Amino acid sequence: MVTHTIYNQLVDNNVRVEVVYENYPVIAGTDELSLILRFRYLGKPKLPKEEHSEPDPEDKDAVNSSHKAGSSDTWSGFGRRISSQFSNVTRNVFLKELDKVEEQHEEDDEPVFVVGYTQLFGYLAINENIIDKKKLEDVRKKSVIGNKLAGIEGLELSDKTSNIWQFNNIEFLEPGKSNQIIPLYSTTQAMLFQEISLAQDPLKVFYVKVPLPKNLPPNYHSAALTINYKLLVGYQQFEKSGKISVRTLKFPLKLQAYVNRVGQQPFFTLDKPLLGQPIEAQVNEVTDGQKASFASIKSQLKHSDIESESDFSNDKIAVKPIEFLAFMQKLSQANINQVVEIQNEFHKEFLTDYTSPKNENCRLNLINLVSNPSQVLSLRQTERKPLQKNFEELNLFQYDSLLPAKFQTRFLLKRNTKNFAQVDLDKSVFRVNDIIRINIQLLNHIKTTGLIVALERVETISDQYIFKDEKGQIHENLTEQSQLVEKVCEKVVSTINSEQVSANLPIPYNSPSQFKTNIVNVRYLITIKFILVEESSDLELIYSDNKGDLLRGVEFYSSGSEFLCRLPIKVVPNYEPNFGVVNYV
Repeated sequence: MVTHTIYNQLVDNNVRVEVVYENYPVIAGTDELSLILRFRYLGKPKLPKEEHSEPDPEDKDAVNSSHKAGSSDTWSGFGRRISSQFSNVTRNVFLKELDKVEEQHEEDDEPVFVVGYTQLFGYLAINENIIDKKKLEDVRKKSVIGNKLAGIEGLELSDKTSNIWQFNNIEFLEPGKSNQIIPLYSTTQAMLFQEISLAQDPLKVFYVKVPLPKNLPPNYHSAALTINYKLLVGYQQFEKSGKISVRTLKFPLKLQAYVNRVGQQPFFTLDKPLLGQPIEAQVNEVTDGQKASFASIKSQLKHSDIESESDFSNDKIAVKPIEFLAFMQKLSQANINQVVEIQNEFHKEFLTDYTSPKNENCRLNLINLVSNPSQVLSLRQTERKPLQKNFEELNLFQYDSLLPAKFQTRFLLKRNTKNFAQVDLDKSVFRVNDIIRINIQLLNHIKTTGLIVALERVETISDQYIFKDEKGQIHENLTEQSQLVEKVCEKVVSTINSEQVSANLPIPYNSPSQFKTNIVNVRYLITIKFILVEESSDLELIYSDNKGDLLRGVEFYSSGSEFLCRLPIKVVPNYEPNFGVVNYV
């Protein structure tokens, strides 16, 4: 399956910059951010045909009209046809000088880029009618580095004002939301090249691999806020006037939340941004750009010095037999009170799954979490206890469990203390792009005409960050519990003359998984709305006489009610990358 995602952007009408992601979306806390960056020269822009271009010799009418135009008194421009009154020597000199002029003109149009770099930037865009912008002013102030927002080239503080919400060129990030952007993550610049001339080599290819920190929130979009990431590609370009212009290109970058092997993901603090983080990027220029692929590039780098020196290469992880035997000897000589301490030292030295991304496969963690959640929970209870102290010391952020407190796939619904219906789910933990299979059995012959089954995403906003107007009112879309509810999908099922029905609810592939932050808490619910009717006949009397009654079916029931229930479910990130796709930005 092809999982590469490509983004194209046209520059100056003759250069296309392409970004090819190996996996998409990228999981935070791993070194999955692997991409190929191409600078492709498309050639000199086509100019409109000149009036006095050379006619087609097969076109007699064109030849005749050309002769007539040549005999005219007015003639503008130079062509390849030189007047026959010039001598052969003069004609050759003239053509050589004309070629020099055209070559000089082509050299002036050659794209030459200098000081190219790449950089990562993540930010939060809020709806100031729902979230109070004043609560995040201190975060915005601290995010100004060197008079630039998060230290990003081109996002300089406006000279005309000292307002921290006014920055130049910020519209290119989120059009229409320039005053609502708060940085979450930024890195230093990773150098791509010093100078490249695309006229000499029309295709320049670079391979970039960047490890990401674990505590980055996933991409998210709602009416209250948006979390986005950008891959920035910057360079300087020589203009025809001799000046140097600074260019910054943005490409979308989609992240998934990191999940460890015991079914936990970080609790994200959006008011503590990670800015100016040193980027540990591996950048390599690919010589054979036409045939470059991720497999060929990795095969070449595997035997190079760069790959062997990489801190994120699994080849560097080696067994330490001497240290292992020393621990075994130390353990055999220890008393019962020292066993736990030695076990902690052993885990810290050898079992680096909790403390380092080298041995951890986050996609495998998600597979285990979805396929066998009870085993993951037991793993947490047995293995996490001796490591709790070291784990908290090595990580400066909290973790939140993705597993339910109790694994439950069967729910018994009651109404007025009486059993009403039984709901069965196919599993207790779902992933994005899954299908939720629901079976509903009606009990005690409850009379219903139908039911509505829906999957809802509930976004609970912290009371501390809710915006209130002068009258103390909150946004109209917020519920009393400070929640925004969005219906992801919905199915209507008829239950007439039925005691058992089923429904399937797909979780869209572009839906976010559940996560928690200090501002919002995103989770999922299954809502089931039953349409109840009173016990009455389905037939109505039309005519009656001594021969009998004439009945017909009722068009609608005269009275009824609704019964609504909500079931919480767990939705975790998908372990499969998306299919390959090409996008133009």
